[in-house]
Amino acid sequence: MVIQLMEDASKAIACLNEAFSLKNESVDLAGYMGKKIDSYTYYGAFEEDCLMGVIAYDEDNSRIVLVGVLDAYRKRGVASSLIRYVIDLAEQENKTRLRVEVIHSQVEFFNGFGFEAVGHFNDEDLKVEMEYLIACKYLGKAVTVTVDKPFGSFHEYKADVEYPCNVGYVEEILKNEGEFVEAIVYNVLEPVESFSGVVMAVVFEKESEICRLVVSKQAKIDQEVLLKDIGPLVENKSVRIVYVRCDKN
Repeated sequence: MVIQLMEDASKAIACLNEAFSLKNESVDLAGYMGKKIDSYTYYGAFEEDCLMGVIAYDEDNSRIVLVGVLDAYRKRGVASSLIRYVIDLAEQENKTRLRVEVIHSQVEFFNGFGFEAVGHFNDEDLKVEMEYLIACKYLGKAVTVTVDKPFGSFHEYKADVEYPCNVGYVEEILKNEGEFVEAIVYNVLEPVESFSGVVMAVVFEKESEICRLVVSKQAKIDQEVLLKDIGPLVENKSVRIVYVRCDKN
C-alpha cells in the first residue's frame, strides 16, 4: 500500500462519494464537507494503480475532515493507514494538535490512535469532537526559555495590562516551521532573561491553535497559581490544561 498526495481533488471526492454511497443510491458529500471541499488536501491509499481509499485533511485548521474506503478494500487497514499518515504529517509540520468530528460508533476507533473526546458527550449528541494533542510530546522535557515578555512588562496588545509571569519561546522549537508555541515560566515573580526547567504542563486554547508550555523547576504545579499567572493571557477564552503525569516526577 502506498499513500500519496492526490493533486486532482475531483478524483478524491469521487472516491469518497462512492465510499459513502449506499447500494443503488448515490451520495453527494459537497453539502457535508462545505464550501472548502475543493481546497482540502487529499491523500489516497493505492495498491499499484488502484485507489482504495481517501482521507480529506484541512491543513489550515489541523482537522481530519473525512475518511472513506471503497467496499472492495475494507477490513484491510486502509483507513488506519490513512489516519496514521495524517497524524505523522501533522507531527512533522509541528502542529500543536489534530482534530476530528466523528459519530459515536467511531469514538473507540479513534481512541486507538490517541484521540480523546473533548468534554462530555451522551447519546443525544449526534457527533463527537475529538482531538489528538501533539504538543503533549513536550511534557517532561528539559528546555530553556528565552524570555521576550518579562514579568511586569506591559502587554503589547492590551492597554494597561502587565505580564503576570515571564513569557517567551523555546529556541529549538521555534527553529522548526509550524504553529508558534509560547512558553510560560511558572511562579517566578521577577523579570528574567532566560529560564531553564522542565515542561510540566501544556495549555491549549479551545477556540484557537495557540498552545503554551508551562516550564518550571518545581515537581508539581499548583493549578490556582497557574491560572492566576496565565489569566490575563487567556482572558475570556476557554482552555484545556494537560499536566505531566505524577508518576514521572
